[in-house]
Amino acid sequence: MIATEKKVRKALSLIKITYIIAILAILSIGSYSLIKNMFPKKYSTYVDYFANKYKLDKYLVYSVIKVESNFKETAISNKGAVGLMQIMPETGTWISQKMGMVGYTDDMLVDTETNIKMGSFYLSDLSEEFHGDINLMIAAYNGGRGNVKNWLSDPKYSDDGRNLKSIPFDETSNYLVKIKFTYKIYKFLYDR
Repeated sequence: MIATEKKVRKALSLIKITYIIAILAILSIGSYSLIKNMFPKKYSTYVDYFANKYKLDKYLVYSVIKVESNFKETAISNKGAVGLMQIMPETGTWISQKMGMVGYTDDMLVDTETNIKMGSFYLSDLSEEFHGDINLMIAAYNGGRGNVKNWLSDPKYSDDGRNLKSIPFDETSNYLVKIKFTYKIYKFLYDR
C-alpha cells in the first residue's frame, strides 16, 4: 500500500469515528428523528419500486443517492454527472439503449423517477456482471466497469482475478468506503 493510500485510509477512519461518535451522541439523547433527517428515505415510492424490480437492496440505492447527490434532484457534478444518482450523459445514453427507452435525451436525467430507474438498472447490470460482489459493483459505478476489469486482471490490484486488494483511484476507494458506511447507517436506522 502506498503512502497516500495509508493517509486516505487513516483520514477515512477518523471520519468514520467522528460519524459514529455523533450518532451515539444523538442516540443517547434518544432522537432518531435527527439522524433520520440526515439519512432520509426520500423518493421511497421510486426507490422501493425500482430496487425491487432490479433485485437490489433498497438501502444500497438510498446510499448511492445520499453519497452522490445528497438527494438533490438537479445536482450536476464538476465532471458532468447529473441527477440524484449522478449519471454521466454518455452512461445515460448507454443505459437508455440497454433498457430500450424510446426518445431518451440527457435532459431526462434530472427527472427523479427516470434517474432512479436508470441508476437502479445500472447498479443491477453491474451486480450481474460482477456476480453480486458489492465492492466491485460500487467501484465500477464510480470508477468505471472497464477500470475494475483491468484492476482485476492486474496482480498489483488483485491476487485472484475476482477480488480487489487495492483500488488505484483514491476517489473510487473513498467512494466505496462512503457507500458502505452510509449503507450500514441506513440498515441500522430502517431495517428493524
